[in-house]
Amino acid sequence: MNDSDYEKIVSRTTLDPPDQRVSLESNIVTLLHQISHHGRQMFIEGLGRDKLSLSHWMILDELADSQHGKTMRELTEILALPPSSMTGLVDALVERQTLERISDPDDRRIVRVQLTQTGLEYVRQIRTHLMNQYRMAMDGMQQSELISLERMYQTILNRMLEYRKVSQK
Repeated sequence: MNDSDYEKIVSRTTLDPPDQRVSLESNIVTLLHQISHHGRQMFIEGLGRDKLSLSHWMILDELADSQHGKTMRELTEILALPPSSMTGLVDALVERQTLERISDPDDRRIVRVQLTQTGLEYVRQIRTHLMNQYRMAMDGMQQSELISLERMYQTILNRMLEYRKVSQK
């Protein structure tokens, strides 16, 4: 879907449904999707300068908060990527010296993947870049608007997490 498709949906939902709440919710969902889409595009463009794909980033980001790294199987399950793709992606990141493979100290047959210092610095740099993008998008908003926005996003996130919990049972 592109922006004109969203505009059609927004105009249709604002005019057609008699229930204003449904129309408002549709507009909000559309706007959230557009924000996500444009944010992702800006992010991918930033990664492109470094010749990294979104899949590469997902691996680096997943490992950034892991003290002991993860096995290839764990990464494959978490990121829902096929093992053959994961191997190629990890190989490229090892070649860039952002990841390293290490043997598990308890079982040498198990190989873990973890960030190198270079990889950790890269993740910090990209996360800072992302934060700056979002800050620029919110530049000029009043404190009260930011507080309201934070509350609304937190409410949406909490409800989404609750829904996921219930749907996974």
